[in-house]
Amino acid sequence: MKNTLFWRLLASIFFVTVGLFAFINYLTDKTQLEMSFIKTEDQQQLINYAKQAEKLYLQGDQQALQDWITSLQQTEKTWVAIITSQLTPEFGSYVDKKFNEEFRLGRGVDWKVHLYFDQNPVIELPFLDKRTHFLIRLPERMRPVLT
Repeated sequence: MKNTLFWRLLASIFFVTVGLFAFINYLTDKTQLEMSFIKTEDQQQLINYAKQAEKLYLQGDQQALQDWITSLQQTEKTWVAIITSQLTPEFGSYVDKKFNEEFRLGRGVDWKVHLYFDQNPVIELPFLDKRTHFLIRLPERMRPVLT
């Protein structure tokens, strides 16, 4: 009788302990995952930057676009660029149309940001032509942080 009670108590402690650690691990992973994404308002700000860049680009005023990029870099204390992708196949090969349409130079605003990397990722927002890209290194103020 005493022996059975001892094993039941031991088994109960074991399962409660394993369950508690599993629950803590789940909460930690869930919290960290949720904290790995750029805030919605910051995502929208990055999208607005890209729209403004595209508007200036389409107007053809290179000086205005250059001034805007310089101002944005100073304001956000980060790197900004407008890049055109011109993939040139060599040696009788060709570039699949699908690859041209989905060519990426950075990550999207809705991608997970690795919290433990020292350097902020480059965010890419393609213009409507899919060949011109707004690139910005994620400003430090927009970086998700562990608290």
